[in-house]
Formats: sequence, C-alpha cells, structure tokens
Amino acid sequence: DMIEWTPYEGVKQILEGKIRGIHAVKASYASMRRLVFNVASPPFNNKKMRQAVALAIDKKELIDAAYFGFGEPVDQRYPVGHFWYIDGVSAPARDLAKARALLKEAGYQDESIVVSTYPGIYEPVAITLQAQLKKVGINIKIEMMDSPAVISQQRRGDFTLGLGGGSIRTDPSEAYGESIRCEPDLKRRRGNRSGFCDKDTENLLDQAETELDPAKRKAIFRQLLSKYFEEVPEIYVGYGPRFFSLRDYVRGFNVSGDDRYRWWGGGFNYMWLDK
Repeated sequence: DMIEWTPYEGVKQILEGKIRGIHAVKASYASMRRLVFNVASPPFNNKKMRQAVALAIDKKELIDAAYFGFGEPVDQRYPVGHFWYIDGVSAPARDLAKARALLKEAGYQDESIVVSTYPGIYEPVAITLQAQLKKVGINIKIEMMDSPAVISQQRRGDFTLGLGGGSIRTDPSEAYGESIRCEPDLKRRRGNRSGFCDKDTENLLDQAETELDPAKRKAIFRQLLSKYFEEVPEIYVGYGPRFFSLRDYVRGFNVSGDDRYRWWGGGFNYMWLDK
C-alpha cells in the first residue's frame, strides 16, 4: 500500500499520470546536500581557494543532478520561507571570472584535488561538480568509496573536498553549531567535518543560544551568515525531497516537510484505508 522512498524516475511517471491508482506525497526537505572543505589542510586552508569554488558552482545544476529536477537550491541552512530563513543576506552570485582571479591569487597551479564520495545519489553531484570546476581550471579527481569509509575519512580530517548531507533542525543554534563550532580534536571530528574554528563565530553561536527574542536571534544569525559567506568552511547546495507513494485508497497521510513518518500534525497517526 505504500512505498516509503520512491525512486525519482517512478515519481515522474506518477506525476505525469502514467501510473494509475497511485499518488505521491512529497517531503520537500528530507535531505540537504553540501560541499565540505578540509580547511585545516592545503589547498583549502587558503580562504581564496574556498571562495573560488563558491563562485564557480551552479547550485541548481548540482541539485538537479541529484534529484532529477525535484530539489531546491539554498544558500542557508534553511530554505526560503522557513521561519529561520534570514532575509537580507545571501551567498555571492556565480562569477567565473572572479573565481579564476581568486585561484590565481591563491597560487593554484592545476594540482589535482580529490573529491571523496560514494556511489548513489552523491555520484552525479560529484560528476557535475567536476565539470563545473573544470570551467575555471580546477582539476578535480573523484574517489569512490563506500559510505562508512568516506565518513571515517572526514572525521579523521584525511580528505580535501567532500560531499555531505544533513536535515532540517528545529533550532538554528543546533543547525549551524553542529557543523561550524570548533572541534577539540581535528583527528576525531564530529559534526564539524571541515575543521573550521573561528572565535567570532563561536561568540555569535554562544549569544544565539542564550537569546530568547526571535528577532534578536535572527539578527545574530544574520551576522553569523555574513561571516560564513566570507570564510566559506562549507557550501550549502540544496535540499532534496523524499516521496512516499501510496495506493489511492490510502488516505490521510501527510508529512511535515522533512521525512518523519509520525509527527504532531500527521503521518501514520492520521492514515486510514478507504476500502
């Protein structure tokens, strides 16, 4: 009666009416995709290298490669329209000429840069990223590994450029803090795979955790995002959806935006069979 993770090819056929008796329910923000730099080691310990990559990529093309056109590019940890999306601050627009200039200033000379990833949904992102960065002269090599090996490599700091994921968090202090708070041991990284550590960023996160007024918290996160777009420890690429497909007699099932089966306003708790 239900497929809980419908392949995107199948979703297209359902939405086009090619498969009858089945409907799809979309969890728009089931998974996030991001690029993670190892800022503790060359070449991405040089901020200009990270800025160059940020200016060279086309996020829509990357997210479309992963999600068959169903994804949504983002600049921030939260999508546009979410309560914790911060208006008035955004990542710099794509600029290939400026990216090439930054690479020259950084002293980059066509050295190979390895992107570590694993087969599946990350693979088309890596291939598309390789083609995009080639346009500004960055020489990307893709290293395919299994998922545990990639995660272990990132936690040890034994990587150059990686692909990461994530999901929507209820509180922005948790959402941002988990990936940019300083790690006590760069050989045993937890959420902060990049190894980024900045005192001003830490202070802003501390302020946000103790501030109760939402407007004041948003002002703090506006400062934090401005800092983030300047330092570029990682790049938020976009969110991809998860589709539940159900027989038409399955009624009442909905999602909260992420991919939880049960939540306070719906899910399995509200589902019933009309037959």
